[in-house]
Amino acid sequence: GWIARPVAALAQAADALSRGNWDRQVGRGCTRELQTLARAFNQMRGQLRQSYHQLQDYSHSLEQKVADRTQELEQKVKIAEAAVRERRLAEIALRDSEQKFSTAFHSSPHPITISRFRDGIHLEVNESFCRVTGYDIAEIIGRTVVELNLWVYSEQRSQLMEILVRDRKVRNFELEFRTQSGDIRTGL
Repeated sequence: GWIARPVAALAQAADALSRGNWDRQVGRGCTRELQTLARAFNQMRGQLRQSYHQLQDYSHSLEQKVADRTQELEQKVKIAEAAVRERRLAEIALRDSEQKFSTAFHSSPHPITISRFRDGIHLEVNESFCRVTGYDIAEIIGRTVVELNLWVYSEQRSQLMEILVRDRKVRNFELEFRTQSGDIRTGL
């Protein structure tokens, strides 16, 4: 009994400790060895209790960080989804706008050309431009007005370019141009 009882109490305290009961201490035994064993057990119990609480605090802190980060990421996903929706709507609006422009450009009864400002290369012309100048689209696209010899007076082209640079648009500018057959016509 004198050794079995303290050892049984130690076993019961260890079992209680394994179930999370941190308050169960081992009483003193009757021998110095059992007292040392009880003191070591109680010290270990205290250290385990402290470690357990530190792990719980760390776990709660980690859970909060995960929750905060998840919320932050969910917010960023919402922003990204909104940006994607906005971009899709902008792309649809751009396609619609391009279609409207293309329709107006190509069906206009007025001769229209789109050329690059820096070198004058024709990028696009409408059917009316081809009809008035006598050129086919394939003969115009990728070539400059100088190559096509369209301008009768180069000073008029220089004046037109100055107005474009200054006002960023040109209205009611009268000019002389040359058709493919060499006829000279007046355009506005």
